[in-house]
Amino acid sequence: MIASILREVRIKALFGHLDYTINFSESENVSLLYGENGAGKTTVLRMIYAALSPNNGEGLRSYFRFISFRELSIETSIGTTVLIQKKKPSDSFYRYVVSTPIGTVDSVLFRKDDNSTSKVEEADLDRARDLLANSGFDIHYLSDDRLLRSSSSYLATTIQTESEHRPDRRNKIPWLIEEARGITDRTWLNIDVTASQVTDAFRRQLLEQGNQGQRRTNNIYLDMANRLVSSWNTPSESSDDAFVRMALEIETLERERDELPLLKTLVSFPSREFAEILNNAPADRRHDLVRILRPYLDSTRARTTAVTPLARILGLLVDELSAFFKRKTLNFDFSDSFVVRSPQGEPIPLGMLSSGEKQIFLLLCSAILSRRSPCIFLIDEPELSLNVYWQRSLPRTLQRLVEGGNTQYVLATHSLEILTEFSEHITSLSESENAAT
Repeated sequence: MIASILREVRIKALFGHLDYTINFSESENVSLLYGENGAGKTTVLRMIYAALSPNNGEGLRSYFRFISFRELSIETSIGTTVLIQKKKPSDSFYRYVVSTPIGTVDSVLFRKDDNSTSKVEEADLDRARDLLANSGFDIHYLSDDRLLRSSSSYLATTIQTESEHRPDRRNKIPWLIEEARGITDRTWLNIDVTASQVTDAFRRQLLEQGNQGQRRTNNIYLDMANRLVSSWNTPSESSDDAFVRMALEIETLERERDELPLLKTLVSFPSREFAEILNNAPADRRHDLVRILRPYLDSTRARTTAVTPLARILGLLVDELSAFFKRKTLNFDFSDSFVVRSPQGEPIPLGMLSSGEKQIFLLLCSAILSRRSPCIFLIDEPELSLNVYWQRSLPRTLQRLVEGGNTQYVLATHSLEILTEFSEHITSLSESENAAT
């Protein structure tokens, strides 16, 4: 599994005078960008997203017309490269090269006097977007106004819903062009949308994994039917051995459910009642009891195995959020989504959380949503509204939430707490020192 998708980003003459080379470790999935105000951290993140995202209608390719730079080159570890070149940093037209293992597009965009694209350029853009869409990874960008942009189809609903609820985003020019022109609004944060999307994502996974469990269950009952026909009177092991093994399996299932409480809500299994029946069963009825209960126990094991990964990651998210919400309790179920309560047990609407709690909720839920496919996750100023203790905990928390997945974080930050926690992962953006340290 590749920990780092981005391998190198080179920028020449950003704002007319800044040259940066950013190298990413192949074995680490968190990289920090640090620089003084005006060094261009936010611009670098936006350029990476605009260059690698296949999305249409966000002004991604037009964005580079408004940015002063001479060259941007991006190299990934999976064979995708992007090159954007201008003759002069102030030019509004540029050379655009996208190369992947399945093809290459090399075009010059916005050559027309009115800065629009020709039919030939549109055809090149369509091919470039197709190449990027089939590169094998997604790219997400969480901006400093806390809107999540993504190339992933499973996050498209969230982005569209946010736009519908945000009046200043309707019927206007693409968001990235607004940013390039300095039209910004940093007051937006609708975590109800994020909570709904996380819940929907978990429901889809539950349905997918539940279907896998059902297929296993079908096979179990088919096997039972075959055994009934062929060997009902020829058990493969002694009744006593089978009885003892079944009792141990019931005990194991119950222990797993105790260790992972969400399993109890996902898979119903009256283990204590079954254990009591086994304990009180006469010796001469054990053989029949094993025959009757075995298919049910096997099907319960199949369903449990199928949904355990989902229960683990959902339980981890709840535990990590609860660690930040010290004076509140947080729970999740598939009917009510996330439920936050006060120390007195009163429900607290998500919209009533503090700004810091909203930020943590959004960051951690976004990390969970990123697990579905290999991805690059760009986050601008993750420290916003977080106290120093939360800032210090955040990077490791994000790593735990994506463990076992293939998410690469690139965080642009001023936070000394975050920088200290990941001091070996810092790239300093400065004119005199711009290599990874």
